[in-house]
Amino acid sequence: ASGATAMIYVQPRNFTTKKDGDRFTLHLTYDWKLFDDRNQEIAIPKWEQCDPNDRFDFIKFQGAVTEFYQVFRLPLPTNLATGNYRIRVTMTDKWTGKEDRIFIPFFVIPK
Repeated sequence: ASGATAMIYVQPRNFTTKKDGDRFTLHLTYDWKLFDDRNQEIAIPKWEQCDPNDRFDFIKFQGAVTEFYQVFRLPLPTNLATGNYRIRVTMTDKWTGKEDRIFIPFFVIPK
């Protein structure tokens, strides 16, 4: 429903870690955009003005890492009409500059 929270689970692949002594460092950044059924972007100030720490991961691991996941809780606008939408999640590997995107479709039900 409009005003609810979308919980997004992503599992990045092919990311790079840098060896730093006996640790491996992961550095990813994230961006989220909302699109309606006509592929028009809907600006969401709460998403744009979120805590900058919610937009990146800079994590040191004890050993080499091949799997990693992240969960985001994104508040949906209270004025979304009933219908189909998509959230585009963009992940950027800061070590290589490589970028990947996924689109997560969902349907807003009437209140």
